[in-house]
Amino acid sequence: MAAVKPKAGKFLRWFPMQESSGNIVDVIGGDEGVETSATIGQGTGHVGANARDFERDDTGWFVIPDAAELRWYQSDLTLGYWFRAESFPTSGPYGYQVIKGDTSAGFGAFVRLEYGTGYKMRASIQLRLVKFTNTASISSAAWFFVMLSMDYDVGNTIEVYNASGTLVWNGTNTDTDDSDNNSGDLNIGGDPAGPGCYDGLMEQFFVYDGVFTTDEKTFMVNGGAGVQWSDIKVVGGSQFWYFGDWKKRLKDNLKKKLETPVPAYPLDVVKGGVLI
Repeated sequence: MAAVKPKAGKFLRWFPMQESSGNIVDVIGGDEGVETSATIGQGTGHVGANARDFERDDTGWFVIPDAAELRWYQSDLTLGYWFRAESFPTSGPYGYQVIKGDTSAGFGAFVRLEYGTGYKMRASIQLRLVKFTNTASISSAAWFFVMLSMDYDVGNTIEVYNASGTLVWNGTNTDTDDSDNNSGDLNIGGDPAGPGCYDGLMEQFFVYDGVFTTDEKTFMVNGGAGVQWSDIKVVGGSQFWYFGDWKKRLKDNLKKKLETPVPAYPLDVVKGGVLI
């Protein structure tokens, strides 16, 4: 498959998660993901040099403030990140990697590691509807790339790739219920409703306005090597931005010019088509 770079301007947030401690910084807009407890350390990354290191028994995770553009109510949105679990829960609570919205009321979305036989991972979008199943292909001490896509017209999908670029888990929910706007902060690495922190490394967390095409997914996976923000934003050494529907704007501008009245001049000041 061909690799096609997604449009840079459609990325809403990108947190490389390269800091040694403290808050995480969005390299697109400069916003920060606020650390709830000064316990999230640093480890060796897979895509970048570093990654943030979460501890299951701590109360530390990152909070991304809610915003209208981060809700998938009647719109499309994709969350993505790389992770390497250092352990899986052997008993409750679950290890939440991502949670958004009021899941206790049956809305929102989450991705979490669960306890049980073997390694288990579950994702859900709008909890009261369909839950994606677990997979034995997700293991500890290995890097994986997650893409959680909310497609309003088609349904929702989670895809997990390993560090060789192989798709090891694909779950789909075709329900497109829009009865909730999924308001609420976006939490990375923990559950604000109670203990349930993820134990492991994470880096290159992003939010994308839309759903990737197959070729764009190929670019993002990059054979298992992944990509950083610098791989997205630079084209020929210059910044690349998404300008939306340029064909429509070009058509509208042309129409506007055609509708602009042409100044009328008396015939005696025009000779041979030249204004005199």
